Amino acid sequence: KDKELLREAANVLISAAPEREEGYLLRAWACKLSGDIAGASLALEGGLSKVGHPAYIPKMLEQIKSELQPAVNEPETHHEK
Repeated sequence: KDKELLREAANVLISAAPEREEGYLLRAWACKLSGDIAGASLALEGGLSKVGHPAYIPKMLEQIKSELQPAVNEPETHHEK
């Protein structure tokens, strides 16, 4: 329930003030809490494209992308007999 409320709050903030970063940060946080690391990354990138570059957003984006990286680039294993 709390995750749903957080996501709703993010949507309201983004609708009310798309030029401010708070809504995008809440959306990223909601995605991350739900285990959607890719969604969190997209939320932050969307915020960067609309808000500009507050100093902390690129750092957060880098951290989230580093969490996403192992899942995306898992080495393939081949079992030879």
